Amino acid sequence: MKERRWLSRELKRAGSILLLLCFILAGSFFFTKDVDAATFSDTQKEYINVLSKFMIEGTVSENLDVYRTVSQGKSGKKCMEAAAISNRAALMAEGIDFLDSNWSQYYAVETRDGATTFNSTKLISRSKFRRRYKKIIRGLDEALSTVDSSMSQADKAMAVYIYFAENTTYKESKDAHTGYDVLVSHVGVCDGLANAYALAMNTLGIPCAVISNYSKNHSWNIVKLNGIWYFVDLTNGVGVGKHEGMVVTYDSFLVGKNTFLKTHPGYKKQDLYGQGNSNNLKMRKISWHLLII
Repeated sequence: MKERRWLSRELKRAGSILLLLCFILAGSFFFTKDVDAATFSDTQKEYINVLSKFMIEGTVSENLDVYRTVSQGKSGKKCMEAAAISNRAALMAEGIDFLDSNWSQYYAVETRDGATTFNSTKLISRSKFRRRYKKIIRGLDEALSTVDSSMSQADKAMAVYIYFAENTTYKESKDAHTGYDVLVSHVGVCDGLANAYALAMNTLGIPCAVISNYSKNHSWNIVKLNGIWYFVDLTNGVGVGKHEGMVVTYDSFLVGKNTFLKTHPGYKKQDLYGQGNSNNLKMRKISWHLLII
């Protein structure tokens, strides 16, 4: 009789463990799914490469009839978005801060009178664009010179964080709000720092977006490592006053929700999502529940 009761208890315990494992596996599959990943056909990839070339060269207008089928509707928008996200340097050379997908205001592919054409608003002259672009790339190369290929992704993220914190003076001015200002002039505030950091991370192949919260008048980054998104706020790493140009704290480097809120007094959970982000991420659908650091 005792053996039966013991066997019954063991079977129930085994069943509970098996059920728990099933929930964990199901949760892992559901919550770690890369909801922001996009898959493209070979034709779409070719189209994205063409758009990227136009952005880098500062092309104002170009015929795209050969890509008419992939340039229309949601497909075309996704491709344009992918090209813009992967070519932040070109947008910065135009003087675009790249918050809230502002790329859509400057680049467009339109079909009129049977002709499909790439159009740029041409914010600045092409010669000035090329000068700015070269300076941005030089600044980017300098920032990335602190990174070694043998480093882990987290160490690469830290190396770039340290570089910008040590080489940027936090100074409020009209010429401190873009990645160009941070990379070239080494002066910046929150949005300039966030944009420069996003450019560096994505160049390294590490997904990174700029989060903008207009109600708090602040911008920061989220970085994806091993399928999990973390917060990075460079503004909290760049000292002010007598500490200018020094790393003061890592309290907002690769942290989760709870730590981010602790280091940002007055912020509530809804503030974490901001009012927009540079990668068009659906903020409430990514794996925030995993960020408990």
